Amino acid sequence: MPSLQRQLNLGLSLTLAALLLVLWWLAAGLMAGLTEELIHARLEHDGETLLRAVRLTPRGQPEMDPERVPVIYQRPLSGHYFTLQGDGFHIRSRSLWDEELPASPLATGESRLEHQTGPAGQPLLVRSRGYRKQDQTFTLTVAEETSALQQLMRHFHIAFGILTLAMIGASLLAQALIVRRSLRSLDTLRQELALLEQGLVDSLSESVPREIQPLVREINRLLSVLAKRIHRSRNGLGNLAHAVKRPINLIRQQLDQGDNAPDAAEIRRLTEEIRRLTERELQRARLVGAATPGRLFSPGQELPALIELLKRLHADKGIRVELEIAAAPLPADRDDMLELFGNLLDNAFKWAESRVLCRIRGRLITIQDDGPGCAPALLRQITERGVRTDEAIDGHGLGLAIVKDLITLYGGELQLENIQPHGLRVTLQLPLPTDQIGGSPSLLQPGMEPTKEPKP
Repeated sequence: MPSLQRQLNLGLSLTLAALLLVLWWLAAGLMAGLTEELIHARLEHDGETLLRAVRLTPRGQPEMDPERVPVIYQRPLSGHYFTLQGDGFHIRSRSLWDEELPASPLATGESRLEHQTGPAGQPLLVRSRGYRKQDQTFTLTVAEETSALQQLMRHFHIAFGILTLAMIGASLLAQALIVRRSLRSLDTLRQELALLEQGLVDSLSESVPREIQPLVREINRLLSVLAKRIHRSRNGLGNLAHAVKRPINLIRQQLDQGDNAPDAAEIRRLTEEIRRLTERELQRARLVGAATPGRLFSPGQELPALIELLKRLHADKGIRVELEIAAAPLPADRDDMLELFGNLLDNAFKWAESRVLCRIRGRLITIQDDGPGCAPALLRQITERGVRTDEAIDGHGLGLAIVKDLITLYGGELQLENIQPHGLRVTLQLPLPTDQIGGSPSLLQPGMEPTKEPKP
């Protein structure tokens, strides 16, 4: 990928080149138009002067009074020329020498301005106009050489071109210095990344230019997500180690009985318990699915697939699921939410007799089953690690403890209550602002309606 400096240089060069070319074109056109207008005004003035020099001979033929003709029109090839032509006469300035100035007759009051080539091949600006004086109709044509104007324009183009290149070079140099100075703030970010790699800091400072702040905030958010994930992984390993420790100790006691033969049935039961523990962790991994760091959680897309997986895992129970969703994608980590819903729904499937309800309305999440519920004395303890309500059910009370850890990390609230006539309701409140979820009190995106899974 091209460097930032190269992209900025290219963009600035093209922008300046386009701007200066437009200015060049406007300045050249304006300058040429003004000088041509000046020459035109001078030709018009000379035409009036020459018109006053026209007089009639005794025979009624027009002629030019030499004393009234400007000197410049009497010097050969002076660059200033005129002709006077009418019916039966044609008068030309001495400056034309033996050359002619092409001109066509015009009606009285009619005028024309054009460019022609002069006697010596020089460019001319020619003005012709039809007049009537003393009952004589004639056309007066006055011309002036524009070589000096063209030479001036060439000098202007050369000077403007040199100035343009100098301005582009100076701008690129100034931009390079500004960019280099502006990017110095990234050195601090690079140093903080090195400290982050060494474990000396846990986040990046947001004292960076405004354009880089979104990137730094996103990195800090991902660091927070990874830190939470590591924390949960360590808790999960601790939970698994705590749960496996008891059956392993019992097996060891059986094997340490000495001469007494170990109870094969007891060892088989304990090994089966270890198998159930490891199978539960594998099931949790299947519920979460492939890790996608930093991805937002979309209930409408993720939960149907999760529920279908749980239906297959608990196919023998034939659980009917009612799913109601009235919320936009939640700005929470996808893997966190999958683990949270996976544990809650797995517990609900495990205890339910025939029905599980999952309802999401903005920040409020409700999951309930129609199982036996929970003893009131255990409601306050059920989220502690290792606490179970029935040893006959597969699992070791770690699911709700994991849910509690996730809710604590997100700063939310968890509430459990028995419902009538029987069942358990789990209510979660996520502390996410409404303007981040949907931008409206209903927390529904435009066109979104609450969805309910059809009953089988």
